[in-house]
Amino acid sequence: MNIPRSALPLPLAALLLLSGCAGGGRPAAARAGGAIPRPSADLPLIVKGFDVSAAEVPSEEGEAPWIAGAKKNQARDYIAAALVRELRSGGLNSMPYIEGAAAPDNALIIDGAISAVSGGKESVSIKASARIYAAGSPANVISEFGTRASAGGPEKWDVLASKAADLLARDVAARMFTETFSGPSR
Repeated sequence: MNIPRSALPLPLAALLLLSGCAGGGRPAAARAGGAIPRPSADLPLIVKGFDVSAAEVPSEEGEAPWIAGAKKNQARDYIAAALVRELRSGGLNSMPYIEGAAAPDNALIIDGAISAVSGGKESVSIKASARIYAAGSPANVISEFGTRASAGGPEKWDVLASKAADLLARDVAARMFTETFSGPSR
């Protein structure tokens, strides 16, 4: 990807420089664990549903086998919606990924993988990894890290999973960018 730096918004140019995309030649696949500079409020952040194909979800006694798959999908949907809400509450331009729709060229994509969803009647824990990359360059990861969140209480599984997803989204947003999400960027 050879994009003239002058054609990019400043925050995206800085992010692409960090990831090796802005210069000529073949970009290096960057794997960073730390936070990156907070993007401008108008930069599109597309949130994709986290991959659940490798997630482990133990079945509770007496549950039908298909319920584990439904729980994985429900956790995926909760995390994506919670992450969009969390980023928007911080003044960023986040939106859910729409299958088949082209992302703007200057967009950053946030996705990840859920490795485990555990718990039962009184608690739910979600373990996942998250990453961010420039649209069109999924192999050129700008930032990537693991995270987990748990929620407990007397509520049903779906309520606890939603609470755990909210906590996980809050952690992803806080760890992804170097500035906090207390309000719009200055």
